[in-house]
Amino acid sequence: MVSPIAVKVPEREDDRKEYAEYFWGIPHCLRAIDGKHCIIDCPQNSGSAFNNYKGSFSIVLMAVADASYMFTYVDVGDYGRQCDSAVFNNSTFGKALNNDILNIPHSDFLPGTTANARYCFVGDEAFPLKENLQRPYPGKMLSEKRRIYNYRLSRARRVVENAFGILSARWRFLRGPIEAEPEKAGKHVLAAIALHNWLKKHDDSQKIFGRIYCPPGYTDYEDCHGILHRGIWRSEIGSTDALTGISQIGNNNYTKVAEALRSGMADYFVTPQGELPWQYEYIRRTSYESVS
Repeated sequence: MVSPIAVKVPEREDDRKEYAEYFWGIPHCLRAIDGKHCIIDCPQNSGSAFNNYKGSFSIVLMAVADASYMFTYVDVGDYGRQCDSAVFNNSTFGKALNNDILNIPHSDFLPGTTANARYCFVGDEAFPLKENLQRPYPGKMLSEKRRIYNYRLSRARRVVENAFGILSARWRFLRGPIEAEPEKAGKHVLAAIALHNWLKKHDDSQKIFGRIYCPPGYTDYEDCHGILHRGIWRSEIGSTDALTGISQIGNNNYTKVAEALRSGMADYFVTPQGELPWQYEYIRRTSYESVS
């Protein structure tokens, strides 16, 4: 089962450019993408189709979130055992991204420079590196510039991690095996996402201390020194979250153009035009690891 797009991304190129002007410190970043296993009860007569790499039964949820922790695209229902590149490539979003039919603006100048960069989505290390999809540099023995790139990318993709966190904290049936057949379970997940978006949009229209669904401090936030403070949702779900991460969605093969685009963005993050005031101190002070 493949879900429809819940909230469509802006259709006009100018609207996309305006949205992507500066997404959590990354110019030309459209939104953040992630994938999760939704644990379900063992379906009858399913064989190993829904048995994932962790030995439990699941359906796969692929989602894109914006800077307001709202889901703008969801695709749910692929078999749990497909935890490799098939998950991404079989999704409607993956097919559209691979075939370049999302009407993404092609490229533009980075702020304050004459260097061009593609408009793109951001994901974690499970995703493939593409011209329109950025992922972190692999490994631990990285140069300072590459560590800064990974830090900046992690800040941007944190929005989708927090969107999933709010969803799981507020809709408790997602914390344990969903007691439904796969197709119905997928509909339950889609309903929760639709309600999440509606409630989050309503919350955002209220004054900050009048917000109930996602009050201040509920999501991760940074102080003026760039120190990350974990959101309240993390303590609420504890270790009971049944939305588990996807191990590997794409292979490690990528084009020279995709690598050049990543390298160009890494270069930009250490220029006066692209750096954050605290990034050097933060990277040198910590053995940086992603919040998730």
